[in-house]
Amino acid sequence: FQFQNTGAVPVRITAVRTIPEGVEVSFPDRPVFTDDVAALMVIVDDVSAIARPNGRFQVALSVETTDAEQPIKSLLLRGRVGAPTETSSAD
Repeated sequence: FQFQNTGAVPVRITAVRTIPEGVEVSFPDRPVFTDDVAALMVIVDDVSAIARPNGRFQVALSVETTDAEQPIKSLLLRGRVGAPTETSSAD
């Protein structure tokens, strides 16, 4: 996810909580200055542990910041895990 500070003061991401648990999120350990963009990286080591039988999965993220006006931002990551497709090679 890309995170942009559109406010007038620097903002720091202080924590990211996920549902379900067990999802790793990395974020910058520095202030995000006005108009600066930072990245949140979400890593799911074992997506089969959180995927439904149809392969769909959903991860809710609660991003806690030092922004006085909106200290918590909510993000939703959705995806689908499918069986690998076969590729044909042309000779």
